[in-house]
Amino acid sequence: MKKIFLSLSLLICILTACKKIAVEPAVTKIEEEYPFQALLEKTKYNEFKADALKSEFSFKNHEIGFRFSPIVNGDITAIQVDLPKLQNNVRVVIWDNTTRKPIFSKSINYNLTNEILTLPIEPFSLVKDGQYTISFVAEGSVYFNSTKKAEDADIIKYPLVIGNIKILGQVVAKMSDPNVRVFPNEVYSNIAPFIFGNVGFAFKKSA
Repeated sequence: MKKIFLSLSLLICILTACKKIAVEPAVTKIEEEYPFQALLEKTKYNEFKADALKSEFSFKNHEIGFRFSPIVNGDITAIQVDLPKLQNNVRVVIWDNTTRKPIFSKSINYNLTNEILTLPIEPFSLVKDGQYTISFVAEGSVYFNSTKKAEDADIIKYPLVIGNIKILGQVVAKMSDPNVRVFPNEVYSNIAPFIFGNVGFAFKKSA
């Protein structure tokens, strides 16, 4: 009788313990993506970087950047710039291509030299298949190309899908007044042998 009582007591303890064990749902961590840095790696155009002011690609007093479209809903969580020297009030803008109006604007004090500055921002949403442009105006910029000779360099053919971002091409607009922002409507979809400027963002797709 004592054995039966002990067995029942053990069974009750096991059942009670099982009820207390809660199975936690699996949590999938969503990583941030840096599509424009990934573009340089994918095309291998990160092999050579130079000060654009010392070349024919200076684009001084130009709005330069990239046109892009997310293939999923998500948020921009940081802005990135890479310049050849210290510069204050580097103006980064994200545009809605349909309205040609800014949906985000930020002045950045670039306190590095030839390094990527990543500035976290309050996340704001991008819509799947929306058409956007990111651009900046600075006193100078960098440009990238392959170490191959110009005649041998691979032409970058846009659009290119990098993670969850489709990069549609590089953009540029000359500014007659450096204090007035101009939507960069000149799009380069096939360019060799360089990528001009280095402005980008961190993107995190919606859960």
